[in-house]
Amino acid sequence: MEGNISETRIPWEGLKGKDKYWSVRNYMEELGFPVRDTAQDKEPDCVKKKYVLLIDGTSVHVRDHYFHIFCGEKAASAVSRAIGVKPEPDNIPSKQDSGVRPFVFHKINDEQLVRALNSLLNSKNEADSIKNPSSRYSSIPNEDLAYCEAAEVKGVDGKEKERIISVRVNQSVIRTNAIQKYGCRCVLCGLRTKELLVASHIKAWSESTDSEKGDPDNVLLLCPNHDAVFDKHLITFDDDGKIQISSQLDEHEKAMLNLRPSIKITMNDNMRRYMEYHRKKWLDH
Repeated sequence: MEGNISETRIPWEGLKGKDKYWSVRNYMEELGFPVRDTAQDKEPDCVKKKYVLLIDGTSVHVRDHYFHIFCGEKAASAVSRAIGVKPEPDNIPSKQDSGVRPFVFHKINDEQLVRALNSLLNSKNEADSIKNPSSRYSSIPNEDLAYCEAAEVKGVDGKEKERIISVRVNQSVIRTNAIQKYGCRCVLCGLRTKELLVASHIKAWSESTDSEKGDPDNVLLLCPNHDAVFDKHLITFDDDGKIQISSQLDEHEKAMLNLRPSIKITMNDNMRRYMEYHRKKWLDH
């Protein structure tokens, strides 16, 4: 599926009723969710009541202007971290399915649903590597973020010379955090090949403080092409998350790099602060 979960392109935008339900269901299936098929007749209960049931018991109930999510403890923890809302206990026994779905998120909006699905998908794909679901990010000691190592290398003339090199300690942890935050997808094109994804700092590493270097809000997850154009300040984003493309790139180059004026990412206030810094560099470029 093209696009990215952090973009605001919502497949069901403007839809209501069963049209919206089927759009949401198809979207979840395309993302790779194991949707439980309960169709025993032409219009099963899940279609009549407009809910999508996953095999772990999580269900997304589709309403015209919002959604409800019923889920278990593990899914509730992931969703809560993603949308910043605490789950409520579902006190209606008939909906608890013998305790399978004891938690509910009421009246979440389109963007919150996309973030929730991102988090649930990431939890599904990264289950073996996420040992503590109550912690959103791995801790990064500030002292480990300092420039450090020295190494001896050989010059091409065969003589030995000493060079001091800077190494980004804990870069792998920062990348793991970015993969977890963005659901293992490039935020611009949706590339999901984990080995190719790059944790790209918004405010450059060399210009960031120790805490800023390890701040997940200072990082975007990008494919190699988009990391390169972002790093070179050929693209940036405004406060609404809409892409700004340098005039140095012609239409052919934009097409080759998959850069479209409609691209938009979701940012919080902390990310906007970093992006303002990046945008100034883009203007000076």
